[in-house]
Amino acid sequence: SIQQGSRNHAYRSGELAFMSNASPYVERTTTVADPAGLVIPLASLGKERDAAVSPRRPLASGTLLSRSAAAFVLRFTAEMAVSDVTRTPTPRPRRSS
Repeated sequence: SIQQGSRNHAYRSGELAFMSNASPYVERTTTVADPAGLVIPLASLGKERDAAVSPRRPLASGTLLSRSAAAFVLRFTAEMAVSDVTRTPTPRPRRSS
């Protein structure tokens, strides 16, 4: 489970927990766990950033979208953990109109 302030959210394997790291949180588990995370800069969220820092963020546990997003994040973070992250990504060329 993740506790942030007075809010506590229990989640299971394969589920996505969306939270802001703008305030402290505690993650607890009663079994061996290997949680994966993805940090998204607040500025990248555009006009949706207010929902990201809201104390009552929307949750959609157990939906096909949240399970798919959780699977993507897990795979992405695992691949990034073992990849050569010292490389600088090559910027894509801009298309001319």
